[in-house]
Amino acid sequence: MRYLLLMILATVLVCGGCSDDDGIGGGGDSDSDSDSDTDTDTDSDTDSDTDSDTDTDFTYGVCKLSCTAPADCVPDTPNETHDADNFDCTDDVCTWKGCLNTAECAVVFPGITGIACDTNVDPPKCHVPCSAPADCALDSSAVLYPIFGSDNSTCDNSLCVWTGCNNDQECVDAYPAKTWVCHEYLNTPICGVGCTTPADCALTDDLFNEDHWLCTDGACEHTGCASTAECIFYTADHVCVK
Repeated sequence: MRYLLLMILATVLVCGGCSDDDGIGGGGDSDSDSDSDTDTDTDSDTDSDTDSDTDTDFTYGVCKLSCTAPADCVPDTPNETHDADNFDCTDDVCTWKGCLNTAECAVVFPGITGIACDTNVDPPKCHVPCSAPADCALDSSAVLYPIFGSDNSTCDNSLCVWTGCNNDQECVDAYPAKTWVCHEYLNTPICGVGCTTPADCALTDDLFNEDHWLCTDGACEHTGCASTAECIFYTADHVCVK
């Protein structure tokens, strides 16, 4: 159940300040959070989360890593896109700035020829090169192919950008063990847990009990933290920012 929850949070950026994207777009994602945040997607155009914040518009409370300097935001096992120069420490909380240049992406993803730092997304992310959306698709035998096919990405400025799920059936095919629905959340349709009431979404942790959920259009939507005490779910160094 913990895996399910973290998967939801990372994919939909529900807890926008709890994780940040370093993302590799369209075909080979590696996801690791310094605070044990994991991503739904292990390949294609997903985002590699390592800590801190990617979302500046989310109106609910967000668990963010506290800091006094950018060095406090660096994960225990940093890479070129998650060094101190990739973070800001603003108002005592961490914000990931994204990749700074293509050279960083080449170091982090050495096996992907032509990978580049895509500055057309915010924050900039490492995205896979393409000449057509088909170049962004996973192999058809891949477990998550239903939501990472050629119709789930665009090829923008010769780089893959994942556009999300297209319908509920794709989510059912990708995650057959759960009742998933394609739910537009924070501008990108993603696979979320289906529900009829907020109680269907609840877990035992304070941060994820029934009071912290909405059932929106048949999909679970987390409303964020209400207090810093709840952010202990991640680490004691996280604070709730509203």
